[in-house]
Amino acid sequence: MANLGGDDGAGDVRPSAEGFWDRLLSLGKIVWGVGVDDNNAFQERSLSDPGKSTPGRAWIVVQSTELTPFALHDAITSGNFYASTGVTLSRIVSARAS
Repeated sequence: MANLGGDDGAGDVRPSAEGFWDRLLSLGKIVWGVGVDDNNAFQERSLSDPGKSTPGRAWIVVQSTELTPFALHDAITSGNFYASTGVTLSRIVSARAS
């Protein structure tokens, strides 16, 4: 079932991850998307294998006035970040619907 949604065969039916996002956004909710890596393969021979789940493949880039825990927290909770797997953006412009 995972992120695709559907029926698990035991009667548990759920929407896809996109279905959850669509529902929340349609209700006017703010939903942040983040990038994280799934650290399952720490053996040296696994780190260079693109088929393995290894660290350092996704993260968030935070726009903050200071590099302090409080400033980073404020920036993240305000949505001043983007998820990346390597792309670097020099500028982000957001238009919020009224």
